[in-house]
Amino acid sequence: MYTEIKELVNFLALFLHERLPRRKVCLFSEQLANFLLLKYQEKWVISDPKMYEDDRILRIKAKGVTDNLIEVSATSTGVDLRELIGYITSSLVIYCNPGEVFYRVEEGSIAVPIWMGSVDEDDHYKPNPVVPLAIGSGGSNMGAAGRPHLPVPVAGRCDSSGNLRATDRTVPLSLVKENSELPLPVNGDRTLGTVIHFVGSMKNDFCFSVLW
Repeated sequence: MYTEIKELVNFLALFLHERLPRRKVCLFSEQLANFLLLKYQEKWVISDPKMYEDDRILRIKAKGVTDNLIEVSATSTGVDLRELIGYITSSLVIYCNPGEVFYRVEEGSIAVPIWMGSVDEDDHYKPNPVVPLAIGSGGSNMGAAGRPHLPVPVAGRCDSSGNLRATDRTVPLSLVKENSELPLPVNGDRTLGTVIHFVGSMKNDFCFSVLW
């Protein structure tokens, strides 16, 4: 579940890099990841990945509706919701199941893979996501829907091929245990979206924290 959520929020972060300050992108991603963890933890069955699938859908601009978790994650971390939504170029209906994350432009349309792996990928959890690297490479895993419209990287932050460096297009999400001492951002304290809010609320052993 941790791996799937990490890949989901990093997919959304692709639309925000170079448009919002990196610190805000990271805090929003961390907050959303923990809200999703709270939502999914009771309805995550590895032995039957499709069970409760409809309860794990995240909608953004789908028929004019954006999931409340997006709104709360944005406002609690100082991100303007209207601005954030404006950077997402089309409606998205995102599905998060054990072993797979995919989206549809609208419900009933073709499923486009975001990430696929083992249902027990968390046994070897890594903070760095996979999907932004794959999308940013020469090939695309976006299927018939094509690539998302990503911001143009600023000079000095690209590799020799003109691609945004991996470290600047990912939000590494580490896992922290209850009662752990949490790292603070380099530029100051966490906002109201602090991960401390979630410690003690999780029925799992860990919650997400941005790896600063």
